[in-house]
Amino acid sequence: MCLPINRLVARSDGAAVFLHGAIVSRAGFVLLISFCWRDPALVLVPMGPVLGHGMDEHLPRLRVLLPGHPTPRSMLIERGLPNGLRQDFDCVVRRLPEGDTVEVVCEWPAAGIAESTLDLDAATIRHAAAS
Repeated sequence: MCLPINRLVARSDGAAVFLHGAIVSRAGFVLLISFCWRDPALVLVPMGPVLGHGMDEHLPRLRVLLPGHPTPRSMLIERGLPNGLRQDFDCVVRRLPEGDTVEVVCEWPAAGIAESTLDLDAATIRHAAAS
């Protein structure tokens, strides 16, 4: 099931990170994320499947925190080719959340985005998975 979210995760004067929605199943969920930026020199080269702490400073970092579980590595998969100053990704989470909230944590130092957190209602994700 597709769950619309349409929320801003983080922003600066030079960039923004959007969460468009989630594709939810009984096995987990996929967040539909867009990274957008203004500076043409700030190019997101193919990053491989995983972004997390310890990566290059010029790349965005994204984590999805589930209550009661160690911090999973966020698996970001490029969706299509970069479109000008925007790149879309699927963020794969291979389990359904327990508890009250799911935290989407993002930072992108090269674009001026400090660590920012967006809280999602875990019950809404579980309900969508049951539908």
